[in-house]
Amino acid sequence: MVELDDDVLVALGAGFATLWKYHWRCVIDAEPWIPSAVLNMVQHDHNVLFSTLSFTAGAQAHNLALSDNNIA
Repeated sequence: MVELDDDVLVALGAGFATLWKYHWRCVIDAEPWIPSAVLNMVQHDHNVLFSTLSFTAGAQAHNLALSDNNIA
């Protein structure tokens, strides 16, 4: 089992929340999906959150990706 730091979980939740919000904006307003717009929205909505995360969260996310690759 992989244990994640709270900072990693908060960052993932913030990212998913923004994706969900942008998805429904595209569906309801019939806007095209533009990946760069999603990234800009994440930066705009959560810039304070991501500026306060420690660098160890990035290392954990990298380790998680390596673990997932080894499982598959």
